[in-house]
Amino acid sequence: MSFRRIGEEALASGAVAVVTLAVGAGSQWAKGAGVVKALSPFSRLEGKHRTFLEVHLAKSRRTSRLSGHAVPHVITTSYLTHEPTRRR
Repeated sequence: MSFRRIGEEALASGAVAVVTLAVGAGSQWAKGAGVVKALSPFSRLEGKHRTFLEVHLAKSRRTSRLSGHAVPHVITTSYLTHEPTRRR
């Protein structure tokens, strides 16, 4: 059985979820700025800068749509990142 088929069967049975770790305050990554790394725009896609969370949530929505099954997406946070992430 191919890996693709195994994945499709896992999606269909509800055995798949996505977990995004959004716990980092990217001070080194942002050259000293205290930012929530997952909320900082990092890539220009379709003419707009997108955040890590936007990109990964879009991938989950696309997979849900293509498979015909909702893929739960859990976002973990830390005490530094929870409130800004929740507000988004």
